Amino acid sequence: MPSRDDLIRELTNQWLDKAGDDLNAAQALFDHGGDLWPIVAFHCQQSAEKNLKAMLTSLQVEFSKTHDIAILLDSLEGIDGEIGQTLRPAEALTVYGVQVRYPGDDPEVGREEAAQALNLAKDVANRILAILGR
Repeated sequence: MPSRDDLIRELTNQWLDKAGDDLNAAQALFDHGGDLWPIVAFHCQQSAEKNLKAMLTSLQVEFSKTHDIAILLDSLEGIDGEIGQTLRPAEALTVYGVQVRYPGDDPEVGREEAAQALNLAKDVANRILAILGR
């Protein structure tokens, strides 16, 4: 039977894999260009969210089912204020988690906004992967 540490490590890796898939999708869509900028931003938000959930999982911090990156960062800051503050700019990605997926008052997402979202998502991924030794 796997130990608790093994289970936490496995779940953390699953979150990281999903986050990596979203980041790869965002990069591929960005490179494709066209009119897919809102979808790029969505996958960037998803990647950052899942990387943060991986970090919280590795620290054995429970978190609610949320797409709000600020809430996840608040949970992280409760454990490690420095990394929480370092990743705080990723909070800007929250708007892309739901609003760009449905008709209505969509935030404007052009190439420039998609590029900024991609840079934020990459920064979150790189920092969390470095902290987790991956």
